[in-house]
Order: sequence, then C-alpha cells, then structure tokens
Amino acid sequence: MNEPASFGTNENHPWYYNSQDHPNIPPLICPTNPHDSNSEWDVPPYKTQAVYQYGEKAHLSSVTLCMSAVQANGTYRFYDVKNLYGLTEAIATLDAQYKATKKRGVVVSR
Repeated sequence: MNEPASFGTNENHPWYYNSQDHPNIPPLICPTNPHDSNSEWDVPPYKTQAVYQYGEKAHLSSVTLCMSAVQANGTYRFYDVKNLYGLTEAIATLDAQYKATKKRGVVVSR
C-alpha cells in the first residue's frame, strides 16, 4: 500500500464501530460538502478515479485520510504529499535490491 489507509472514512457506521477491540470509535469525517470552502481539497471541481471506482458518493478521501489534513507542522496538505510515501518506499526498495544483488531490480507498486 502506498498511502495511509483509514477504511471507514466518511461512513456514519463503519465496519469497526461495534468491534469489542475498539468500540464506538468515531469515524474520520472529511469536509465533503461542495458548497463548503473547507472541502476544496476533498471535493475537486472534476470527477476523479474514486468516483468511477467507488461510486458517485466517493471522494478523494474515500478509504484514506482527508485531503485537507496538514502535515509537517502545518507546512503541507495531505493532498500535496499523499503519494510521496509510495515514491520514497519505491526508491528505498530499489536501492536495497541493488545493494543486495548488485543488479538493477524492479519495484512494482499498486
């Protein structure tokens, strides 16, 4: 996986809600009202792959974190750095493959 997963994002009653291990933990709810100025990151003005894969009510934040979240002490929005984790993971894996085999390897990511 190349990004943090939070399955149950924007769901009123996610699958884990009644679990004995962690009962009644409230789900992560992102700003998804297109008329709300805070939703510009989670609801872009165009349809994304999430809509085609998960249905019309899906957003960029479906099964992950809110795009409006901030990281690095408020320096970066999650929208801007979401895929950097996957990139750095692939770079580190490729480097480790080369060091272990002295041959160029291949990294296949989803």
